[in-house]
Amino acid sequence: MLVNTENFLRWDDGAAAASIESDIATGYHRDPSRCDYKPLFAAAEAMRFYINTPEGLAWIDDPNTHLLALVNEQGAVIDTDIATLQVHTFATLTGTAKTFYAEVIIDGTVPAGTYYYQIRTAAAVVKLTSNKFTVVPAGNGHLVYSTLCKFRHDRYFYGINYQDLLTFYQQFRLHFNQIDRQFEGEKEIYKEVTTGKERTYNNFMSRIKKVEAYYFDKDAHDAAAVMFDHDEIYMNLKRYRAKGTYKIDTADLSKISKAEIDLYDEEFASANRCNT
Repeated sequence: MLVNTENFLRWDDGAAAASIESDIATGYHRDPSRCDYKPLFAAAEAMRFYINTPEGLAWIDDPNTHLLALVNEQGAVIDTDIATLQVHTFATLTGTAKTFYAEVIIDGTVPAGTYYYQIRTAAAVVKLTSNKFTVVPAGNGHLVYSTLCKFRHDRYFYGINYQDLLTFYQQFRLHFNQIDRQFEGEKEIYKEVTTGKERTYNNFMSRIKKVEAYYFDKDAHDAAAVMFDHDEIYMNLKRYRAKGTYKIDTADLSKISKAEIDLYDEEFASANRCNT
């Protein structure tokens, strides 16, 4: 059973790696280069996740210490305690609840490949299993086709009590690519008395970047739509703001598809406003 939604790292309370299913049967992929959605994980780069289950995880009060294990695609445990699981206690309508959040940094000794996380007790009882992600090889080749996404809000938002975690950002490396760049101006125009010609008195210039999500599954599209709804959005360390809505390509009925969204470059807008 899935524990949380609208998240790039999903968790399942079964003992096996979470599978990616479609609600409705669809056609098979004719292009072998198209693969299931997976976040990327680069060496020495942080992944920050929060398990946003509204009613909490009742078993966190288990007397055993819970550990975050790194498991490879074949099911072998690579590290039984890859990072510290932080416990967040929050209020609900019926009392208090607890969930986990964490920052994980994988060092360069972990081979490139496909992995997933398990939350386990000290006695190796598996409580939660994440979806799979890809550890990319050493070098900077991943920078060409992926973007580091970091985001948060300033209050309770989509099941996360950000107001309790003042320095916490969710962070994932994802297959987002810039496919277009345009400029948008908001001009104040007047007519010159002596010539009758229109003159620009002021122009508030914005730069807009169109970003494409490259082959996400349904749940990843849901997570992306939520991410772009956050108050603070950073992509490769630059701040952006959503312009319009997140549009999924519905022409392709396969389990994975593309999507697009226009983003305002906040850095450019604040540095290039014309005030005189």
